[in-house]
Amino acid sequence: AFVATDNITAQLQVTDLAKFRAGQFPVVAVSTTLTGGGRAVAYDAQRDRVLLATDRGILLFRPGP
Repeated sequence: AFVATDNITAQLQVTDLAKFRAGQFPVVAVSTTLTGGGRAVAYDAQRDRVLLATDRGILLFRPGP
């Protein structure tokens, strides 16, 4: 799952819901931005992209190495 947060060091979090259900720490990856706190997140399955809305911008993420 993707989570938008106001955490200054992790505005976008990628979480593993199976780990969450098992009572484990679910965050598997984070991303920080220079555009403020995360406000909303959406996933485009057709293009395999994540869009993150922050206080001052909209960011587009794609898979990569």
